[in-house]
Amino acid sequence: MGVSYAAAIRPALACKPRGAWLWPLLRGRRRGLVANLGGGKAEVSFSKSSSHGVNVYGWREGDGDFAFLARDNASPYVDERPPLAAGKPELRRYKLIYVVSDREVGQFGAIAETVVTP
Repeated sequence: MGVSYAAAIRPALACKPRGAWLWPLLRGRRRGLVANLGGGKAEVSFSKSSSHGVNVYGWREGDGDFAFLARDNASPYVDERPPLAAGKPELRRYKLIYVVSDREVGQFGAIAETVVTP
C-alpha cells in the first residue's frame, strides 16, 4: 500500500464518537406519549428506536425546572411520585432524550403533558 493511498483513505477511517452512527436514525423520531393512570400515576410510552433507552425528565406544578426521573430501557415508564398536594389534580410534563452507551444523544423530543388525578 502506497503512502498516497493511505493518505487518501484516512478521512474515511476516522473514528467517530460512540453512538454517532445512530444520530441520523434517531433524528426526528417521536419520543413520548403520556397517559393518566389515575391514583396519582402517569404512564409515558415511547419507542426507543435504535437507541439503548431513554432518559426521562419530569416537571410538575411548583417545580422550577425539569428534573431527571429515570433511565428506562423498555416502554412504558410509570411515574409513581405522589402528588405534591394530596387529593388534588396535578399538571405534569415529561421530556425524553435517547441514550446510547450511557450517553444522551440527539435532542429532547416534544414535551408531553397530562393532568394526574388522585
